[in-house]
Amino acid sequence: MVAITWLGHGSFELKLESGEVILIDAWITGNPKYPSGHKIDKVDAILITHVTLAKEHNCPVVAIHEVGEWLSSKGVTTARGMNKGGTQQVGPVGGDHDPCVCTGARSRR
Repeated sequence: MVAITWLGHGSFELKLESGEVILIDAWITGNPKYPSGHKIDKVDAILITHVTLAKEHNCPVVAIHEVGEWLSSKGVTTARGMNKGGTQQVGPVGGDHDPCVCTGARSRR
């Protein structure tokens, strides 16, 4: 079983049954929707789906290659870039980068 906590906007905390904690698109500081009083005790990995700065935790930060390079240029020493179709293993969790095609446009009726 995985415990999922919404941290506001597109940010989530996953607590795995095995004890690992993974953050997805971690926006904590300055996030107006971050749950009041919620504490993150440990982080084993951060997964990034779009550009964000993940300097708040010293753990692997997995992102598309170019974002990983950008994060490295901003001082994130644990960035792991991967390309479309790539796979990263972080502890017991493996993640594949599947292409996403979206326009960002919303339909109007």
